[in-house]
Amino acid sequence: MFEPVPGAEASEIRFQNLFEIPLFPAPHQDARQNSWTTLADMQGLILLLKSTPARVIVEYGTGHGHATLQFALNSPDNAVIYTTDYPERASSDYICHRSAEAGKIRQSFSLTKDWDLSAIAGTVDFQFIDATHQYEEVLADSKKALSLAAPGGLICWHDYSPSWKGVVRALDELASTGLDLVKIQGINIVAYRHPRAA
Repeated sequence: MFEPVPGAEASEIRFQNLFEIPLFPAPHQDARQNSWTTLADMQGLILLLKSTPARVIVEYGTGHGHATLQFALNSPDNAVIYTTDYPERASSDYICHRSAEAGKIRQSFSLTKDWDLSAIAGTVDFQFIDATHQYEEVLADSKKALSLAAPGGLICWHDYSPSWKGVVRALDELASTGLDLVKIQGINIVAYRHPRAA
């Protein structure tokens, strides 16, 4: 199902600032930011990213910008990454904006349900859903992602684990409709490849 693109071997993955990723949330942080992408999850995501010629990337939930940065480092030079975060975080210092790859990033501040991406519908090669982990929002983000996906585009969800019941419920519901979701073994990532054009 996931055919690797030639040259997408793990040895060619570029990482930067991975050791700045907190392993546990700081006590003062907003509970909505307590979903951390582990090193194993990040490696899996980047291998998935490299399995598709991702020139248009959408990230639901910037967080601290760690995943955004890794997507920028591991995508083609002409890639564009659209990412959004909560409006109240507009003054945050995101790690991805301190990178030489920052020119690829189009940062927005809105709830994902209000994020208007209609201008890129049908063109998105890679999407990462990791915003709010509430059932209704995960389902809404998933439906939006399906409408944006390019033929052969890849959608990945983070935190498919018992700790995130809303994510599990939403993805199990989507799978029950016949959507061919794949849980990636050993990490908390679920992936879906949008059908290619006939």
